[in-house]
Amino acid sequence: PIRICTPFMRMTKADEWALAAKLGIFDVIANETVTCYNGIPGKGCGKCPACKLRNAGLKSYLESQADN
Repeated sequence: PIRICTPFMRMTKADEWALAAKLGIFDVIANETVTCYNGIPGKGCGKCPACKLRNAGLKSYLESQADN
């Protein structure tokens, strides 16, 4: 039998940023991963849909941390 695991499926982007912080890899995810359709690491181009989604999730996560 095949088992498909999708641990991030029900997480928001803010939840994913929180997980990265909890695991101690926030800086690696923030600076060295690529989401951008144009292949730009980190914050990317800021204009493509993937960058907008990633950056909105980061903003939401950071705002939630400021409230604590």
